[in-house]
Amino acid sequence: MRLRYFYLGIIVASLGVSLFMGAKEGLFAQDIWVVAIPSALGRTLALVGLPAIVIGLLALGFRVFKKKLATLTHMGVYSLIWAMLVLSSLIVSSYESGLRAGSQASLGATPYVYSPDGCEYTVTFPGMPRLANGFQPGMGDYVQAQYENVGRAGGYYFVRAECIAIGKEIAARMNNKDILKQQIVAYAVSNGVQNAEYGYEEDGLGKHVHVRGFKTIDGVPVTFAAKMYVGSRSFASLAAGGPSASYPRQGVYEFFRSLKRK
Repeated sequence: MRLRYFYLGIIVASLGVSLFMGAKEGLFAQDIWVVAIPSALGRTLALVGLPAIVIGLLALGFRVFKKKLATLTHMGVYSLIWAMLVLSSLIVSSYESGLRAGSQASLGATPYVYSPDGCEYTVTFPGMPRLANGFQPGMGDYVQAQYENVGRAGGYYFVRAECIAIGKEIAARMNNKDILKQQIVAYAVSNGVQNAEYGYEEDGLGKHVHVRGFKTIDGVPVTFAAKMYVGSRSFASLAAGGPSASYPRQGVYEFFRSLKRK
């Protein structure tokens, strides 16, 4: 009975550690059910399973000598291994964060805050993006910003933002779940996204929809993700992508997570 409660506590603690590390790494910035939750469950399984394997081998050794592993010894050894795994995971995570920050500083990358006139949203790019003027029928003019992480720390990926000042009347019309879904579906189709998965949310940033899917560019499988937000007087869309083998990069998480409402 004591071991049952012990393992229940270990599972809860492991899940808490996994969620904390996921939040620290930005895994909850997007695709919670596709990326964040599976990652947290995988970490939890590793934290619970690895000490259990060691304990199993230790118990087997005791049986060879016709002895029984005492419950307190069982829990003590398990707790020690578990604590060492948690500590090492936190140290590695902190080291990687510092390494990313140091790499960015050594490259002289200066973050760029995208916030065009009339837009009630801001989003931060890891460096100076390429700016281009655009026009969306039924909405108006906008400035598109796109940044490609090429030849820098963190591997290749791209991030893009567009924000249009649409006025309160159009914003009120677009502030509708079905209309937003139509917009994101049309966006995904126009960008050649396949096997698309869609979602809808409401929070402090307003109503928003998102899509995640795949496409092939020059023979390379690429993962593509986008989000669309409607506020009280503006409409914003964010997009990101990169080779599926290494997607999503940390820079993508940080980009999506940086979106704020003025």
